[in-house]
Amino acid sequence: MAFTGYDPNVVRTAITNIGNSYDALIDALVTKNQTNFVQAMGSVWASEQAKEFFSAYQTDIARLVLEVNKVYDSIANAMNSAAKTLASTSGSTWSNVDIVIKEPIIDLSSIKDNINGVKGIDLVNATNTLEQLETTILSAINSALESALTAISSSGFVGGDMESSLKSSITSIKTSIEAAFSQIKTAANTAINDTISKYSTDASNIATAFSGGQSA
Repeated sequence: MAFTGYDPNVVRTAITNIGNSYDALIDALVTKNQTNFVQAMGSVWASEQAKEFFSAYQTDIARLVLEVNKVYDSIANAMNSAAKTLASTSGSTWSNVDIVIKEPIIDLSSIKDNINGVKGIDLVNATNTLEQLETTILSAINSALESALTAISSSGFVGGDMESSLKSSITSIKTSIEAAFSQIKTAANTAINDTISKYSTDASNIATAFSGGQSA
């Protein structure tokens, strides 16, 4: 890539902010996901279909984490490499600003094929929990990605095509995540409907059983 100049202090701050964006993104993709969706759904949906869906879901999230890691690691490396080259050109040195890459995994211990001996789904609460994919998790992911775009826009590099290239990387991962979550939501609805078809116990009785009350 061609560069005409850079501001080392601004570049350092930009990479730090991109690192903060990465941490927020992984937190949304795994930690918030674990609490607000997986564990929450585990208390209102218990069936073979639930276990099958979440086994695939765990794999999907792990794949997205690897994609995110690749993109953010590439961005940090590109910015550090460019800064090092420009520093050398100007007779100074550059110390890398590193992003600590993580590989957390969704825990499925809360997903069971029965709760208190009952197989089925509390449809109202499961439907509300499914909405967390967009209202909480995807919203937090997009917020983190927007922070990365802001940091790139203020990267401290002057001239060249680096900014547009890095923005393209973030836009690409955003598109990938949104497409994956759309497919995941469709798969969840299918699995939920399969559960309803197989276990037609009254929803209120299911909810009572799931909360520790009398078995449906």
